[in-house]
Amino acid sequence: MSFLWDRLVQQKKTNYITALEILEKVAKDRKLLGLVQNDQVLCPLFIYLIGSVNVEEKIKVLEIFKYCVDGLKSEFGQQIVKYLSDSADELYKTTNADKTSHNVLQSLIQVLFNCNKQGIKTLTKDWFLDLVDLLCDMKGLSEKSQELELFLFELFKGTSGSKFELNFESDHPYKVKTQSKEIRVLGAHSLKLEFSQDSKAEVNHTVYFSKDSEKISNSLESSSAINTKVKWEHKGPDIEFSQDDLRVTRTNSSGWGGALLNIKLDSGITSFNYLIENDAGSDYLYMGFIEAQNFSDIVLSECYNNDYQLPHWSWKRNGEIYIKGAQYSAMNFTTGDKIKFTVNFELNIIVCYKNGTEAYTFNNIGRNLIPFISYGSTGQFVVLQSVESKSEKNIDGRKVHIAGDFTHLWFPVNAGYFNQYCWDFDTNESCSVSSDYLTLTKINDEVVNFPVLQKLSKGKNYFQFKVSKGLGVTFAVGFEQEICEKNWNSENVVRFSGGS
Repeated sequence: MSFLWDRLVQQKKTNYITALEILEKVAKDRKLLGLVQNDQVLCPLFIYLIGSVNVEEKIKVLEIFKYCVDGLKSEFGQQIVKYLSDSADELYKTTNADKTSHNVLQSLIQVLFNCNKQGIKTLTKDWFLDLVDLLCDMKGLSEKSQELELFLFELFKGTSGSKFELNFESDHPYKVKTQSKEIRVLGAHSLKLEFSQDSKAEVNHTVYFSKDSEKISNSLESSSAINTKVKWEHKGPDIEFSQDDLRVTRTNSSGWGGALLNIKLDSGITSFNYLIENDAGSDYLYMGFIEAQNFSDIVLSECYNNDYQLPHWSWKRNGEIYIKGAQYSAMNFTTGDKIKFTVNFELNIIVCYKNGTEAYTFNNIGRNLIPFISYGSTGQFVVLQSVESKSEKNIDGRKVHIAGDFTHLWFPVNAGYFNQYCWDFDTNESCSVSSDYLTLTKINDEVVNFPVLQKLSKGKNYFQFKVSKGLGVTFAVGFEQEICEKNWNSENVVRFSGGS
């Protein structure tokens, strides 16, 4: 069994969650339990539990431990139990009834509860002993339902949520020297950070969040800067909202019914993430954007295909793509798919994604775009999961949602760090460009010159280039005329040449 685990974790493209789920299924099978319930398997699992920063993976390991209690009776197993006991007590004190942190703590308590039943010494803290007594009294009712155990745990912990307040205030005026501070809530599923309206910074300064102390791994790449105020607000015939106006459905299949989010876009880069909770087997589902000055200009009882009168960019469930007066094709989507739209006004495009794969790109988009959904059937459910604003640099009132239980906050950071520049590329026989216009590939030895699409006019700007292969690459900053004419010797041009 340890050989299987080694093979699973040594593969470069291993899905660790899948590997842990396989071990969990083996642990649940009493005939196979002996393969897992030994130090050879529990030791690497324990090390993985300590080293992983992924909350879901931690919970999966604890689920395996829950079924391997007999294996925890060994000398090494006792050390695991002691570590789990200390962690549970520390997490209980730290979370102070914060419900966002219950998942890890609940899993720890279930493991320790099973250890107690087998006579293995665990926690002797009053709060744990009281909970064990409560669970023992109710165990007969919850023998076949783990949901009741969770309910009892929530009841025991209470309904109040904890708040951790961190004051991070610089000198006034502050020095332009980037400093960092670690923010950690042990075992939390995620961190929700909110800056007060009094939080101010210079125009070209902002904050940056990273998962490491070297400022390399951006915390907001795995989660995002989330606009928590966006929700479904304007609705047509038979449209119903739920889950704090994030989930939308239709209760009648006669005619059409649409809904609009309460946001209008005209600048920056914004992504909308949706879950297709249920498509009801019907193709009568459209998602996308409509250009309108006012929400009231949009008729919410019509189908937004190529015949709709207002400019629109629409993706139908069966893969059909519509703009005003034209129809194209792309991927279809169905129940369980995650759909993402990224509206990029810097490139003047809307990129559509299905489960992380680019499905279609709309070009030459308009302004004043309003996100919509349109149903021609009933029983279809779509959930708005998040709205990510890539160009959100202002600090005052900003809210950030970060996956995991820690992050590093850096301040001040040049706001230009977050700008996404792209190559101003036209057809060229000497180079090719990636679909996102970020990567150039040289094809032959001819000397070529490519400026970035966005021109600089004022403020501080941040550029970072990477030369993956080859030498003879020159970067330059200068006035537009000198750059276009390749007048490298001009005093108005600053050059840098290097191979990496």
